[in-house]
Amino acid sequence: MLNSWRLSAVLPKNGSLLHIYVEFQIALAGLWLTCVYFTRTELSRFMFLFVMLTGLLCRIILIPAPPVLSTDFNRYLWDGALICHGESPWSISPQTAIRAGDALASGGQIVNSALRSAGRAANESPAIMGRINHANLPTIYPPVSEATFAFAALIAPFSIATLKAVYLAIDCTTVLLLLAILKRLRQPSGLIIIYWWNPIVINSFFNQAHMDLIAFPFLLLAVLLAVGWRTRSSLGALALAGGAKFWPVVLLPLFLKSAGPSWWRRLAGIGVFAVCLTAALLPMLLSRHAGTHSLLAYGRYWHENDGLFRLESLFWHGICGGNDWLGLSAGLWARLTTAGLFCLFASWLLRGPLEAKALVRKSGILIGALFLLSPTQFPWYYTWTLAFLTIVPTWSLLAYSITLPLYQLHNTPPGTVWLEHLPVFAAIAVEYWWWRRKAWGDKQTSVAAADGD
Repeated sequence: MLNSWRLSAVLPKNGSLLHIYVEFQIALAGLWLTCVYFTRTELSRFMFLFVMLTGLLCRIILIPAPPVLSTDFNRYLWDGALICHGESPWSISPQTAIRAGDALASGGQIVNSALRSAGRAANESPAIMGRINHANLPTIYPPVSEATFAFAALIAPFSIATLKAVYLAIDCTTVLLLLAILKRLRQPSGLIIIYWWNPIVINSFFNQAHMDLIAFPFLLLAVLLAVGWRTRSSLGALALAGGAKFWPVVLLPLFLKSAGPSWWRRLAGIGVFAVCLTAALLPMLLSRHAGTHSLLAYGRYWHENDGLFRLESLFWHGICGGNDWLGLSAGLWARLTTAGLFCLFASWLLRGPLEAKALVRKSGILIGALFLLSPTQFPWYYTWTLAFLTIVPTWSLLAYSITLPLYQLHNTPPGTVWLEHLPVFAAIAVEYWWWRRKAWGDKQTSVAAADGD
């Protein structure tokens, strides 16, 4: 960690060093999982302070260091700077801003005031602008996340250390909410290690500076309110989580069912959610194009490090060959299949009553399914599951912490991607078999006890 100043420049060009780096991450994840196994109890005051301070130190030491093997943060810095110049990141692409900046630098005149402001913002940090991914597209990030980038830019424009410091405040809020939920559900405090010490969490947010953690406090506040039976307030918090990152919206059916059988309560909950989500997304909705070009491009074309989706794509390419079928390409058929499977699984989870712990468990399982079926299974997307796994651990999904560091090899040599996914698929099958066997055994015991009475 302390040597990441040098690593950020050397790792992408040095294959042998990259392999050592990945192996170190895997070993660290193995050590973490061992710690999880042996600390699933209530912690003493000394051990609790040790766990909290260790996790905090792991984050703090990475704040001043440049990100390793990631460039996504350049977009966040640019979006924040653009907002501070009074312009919309959903309307102006970095590439457009760079051209406007070049024109201004060469003495040209730009009539459009928005482009003029964007060009001035781009000229403040040409190095950052030159490293933005997909610079031809405006941003896809929702307003709550954009507000976070803008807040960091107000403190220090184009400063990755400042953005990480803001992340630290957000992550500390996340862990406090997790501790409150664990206490509410009478779960041992030792489970906090699952999130607070997780090497993928620390690497994704405080080394590589990905932004997914921005949604966590809102999401966990929604969970805390839901287990306290404050349904409408929880749906408002869930909507704010959707205003930071879109994926929490898939939990809406579970949260609505936890409101009880009353249709009036559910309709009132839908109304609260719709109003709060619209308010959270309003700056994006009112902007020119509302970022639709970028979102459509992401939804239609992005796929990386996928497991199940890769199998679906192979199946549909075999069916379609190089041609469209019923007017749709193999890639779109694979996405439709993914959406259908997810909806079927979500419907299955909605069966039965939803008491507090079941809501958290099923929410975690649903987010886990979303990750497993996703065309983009980045390690930082896996962190979506860890907040729930901290409350109700699922060992098969926790195993991804050991295999996902292989993503950094980008499937080199070919087939490496299956070393990430196949062991976890096998672990899920074994864990499900064990759970069904246990459920059947418990049912038999209940029947025997009833016969005895």
